[in-house]
Amino acid sequence: MPVSDEFDFGALDEEREEEALGRELGLLFSRRKRFGRRIEGTDGADFEGEPIFDLNCTGCPVADCGPQLRQAMRKAIKLALNAADKLEATISVERDQRGPDARKTAQQFMEFFCHDPLLPIPWAGGEASGVSIVKRLRAVAKELGGGRKMPFKCLPTLFPCTESTCCPDQIAVVQKGEPIALCENFWKESEFDDLATVDQRAGFLIHEMLHFLFGSTKSERGILDMGPKRGIADCYESFVMRVNGLLVLRGKCKKCT
Repeated sequence: MPVSDEFDFGALDEEREEEALGRELGLLFSRRKRFGRRIEGTDGADFEGEPIFDLNCTGCPVADCGPQLRQAMRKAIKLALNAADKLEATISVERDQRGPDARKTAQQFMEFFCHDPLLPIPWAGGEASGVSIVKRLRAVAKELGGGRKMPFKCLPTLFPCTESTCCPDQIAVVQKGEPIALCENFWKESEFDDLATVDQRAGFLIHEMLHFLFGSTKSERGILDMGPKRGIADCYESFVMRVNGLLVLRGKCKKCT
């Protein structure tokens, strides 16, 4: 699979914006800043966080929306932390010292991000690409696990859609300063035998939390980042699902060519 040895910074239109973004990201992901909590093992059994959220079930297409959302949040925490643990183990050794599990994780990372997780990131002071991915996944787990009281709301789906409704192809909507809007598609049962509904919803939550925590306020670029893959939430979601052995709904994260 062809992978890139360097980033293409052409996604940003102006050099000044690129420099400002690099400074902002450099502060956000300083080596001195820690995100999330570590757990032992890979099943999340030792994670003590408990989802705290606010959701009015009025308008939700399922009657027991609260318990179902809590279940999906718990699963999202486990999936995100397991992926973070596996990726951290992979980047803790040199490429030629990786064992079978680390080589597999690195290959899964390259499948969606098109470069090795040890590739240095210029704006992060030369940190490996996998470092900030690990931090982001742990930040998602921390916030879902009681880091804050997460705000959610249900929106109906209409066509044509408006600011107070979801479009037919939307799963959720994240807008700055607003609760995360869960669309009717979020609540649908999984159509795939190899993907449980709770796992599908967990993947959706990880995707939306990345927008919620790291979304760009300057343009519609998804996640605040440089590089065509690292700014796409679908690529994070796909990687997390793959590394956990689950079916991948690739979405906008296209294969590396």
